[in-house]
Amino acid sequence: MGIPLGYPMLLKHRTLFNVSKMTIANTQFDMKPNNITKKDSYPLPHMGETINRLGGHLFFTKLGPKSGCFQIPIQEDDKEKTAFILQGGHWEFNVLPQGLKNTPPTFQRTINELLVDYYME
Repeated sequence: MGIPLGYPMLLKHRTLFNVSKMTIANTQFDMKPNNITKKDSYPLPHMGETINRLGGHLFFTKLGPKSGCFQIPIQEDDKEKTAFILQGGHWEFNVLPQGLKNTPPTFQRTINELLVDYYME
């Protein structure tokens, strides 16, 4: 087995909207995973078309990528590509993390596949 992939990271304390949380900060800016990732060009929905589809309906819900991304598992072969290194060791994501270049199109593709019967009406 070769040298595992990984990017040195730092845990960083961040407060946003009075919510305090720990985030991961990349320390090697020239080797970010987004710089070597092939872009997924899956189209995001057209906002005007989406708003027109809402007309005449009484009930609405939302599906957002804030926590929805964390419901999408990463294929076993691709987990090493999300690896990062902290003081405590070498880590890999098991679910789709936020902040990657292809997170929005992957999330949109998943939603479209799940809701195809309702979305195409």
